[in-house]
Amino acid sequence: MAAIDLAREYISRVNGRDGSGAAALFAQDGEIIAPVGRVYRGWDAIAAFIEAAPPATTAQIAERTMGTHRVVLHGVVQTPRFAPAQIEWIFDVDGDRIRRLTINHLRD
Repeated sequence: MAAIDLAREYISRVNGRDGSGAAALFAQDGEIIAPVGRVYRGWDAIAAFIEAAPPATTAQIAERTMGTHRVVLHGVVQTPRFAPAQIEWIFDVDGDRIRRLTINHLRD
C-alpha cells in the first residue's frame, strides 16, 4: 500500500473507532507520538490510544503533502464539548507499514 493510502486508511479507521484495525497499519514496533510528547509503541498501545478518544471524535483532512516514505496531512479534529483543533499528522512509512506517526497540535 502506498504511503498516502496508509495515511488515508488510518484516518478512516480512526473515524470509525477501529483501534485494532488502525494499529494493524503500523509495523509491529510502530509508534504514535502524541501532541503532548507521549509515545504509544506497539499494536496494543496504538489501539488503546485510538479507542480512548471520546465518542463522536472525527478527523477531517484539508491538505496533504506526499512523498515515497513520508506523508504530511493537515486538518481538523472535532471532539464534542471542545473547540475544533488544527492538527498535523506526519506519517513515516517503511514498506507497507507505518513506522511512526507524529501528531502535532497546530496553534492558530
